[in-house]
Amino acid sequence: MIITCVPFALVGGMITAPLLSLFIIPAAYKLMWLRRHRRLAA
Repeated sequence: MIITCVPFALVGGMITAPLLSLFIIPAAYKLMWLRRHRRLAA
């Protein structure tokens, strides 16, 4: 049972890791940057 679930976890990790590093992390960084600079400008 466990051996059959391992490939699904590996494939899921291989799909989500590039998505996180290419899209979600830079978008979150930009949102934090914009909030910080809006507070300083106001």
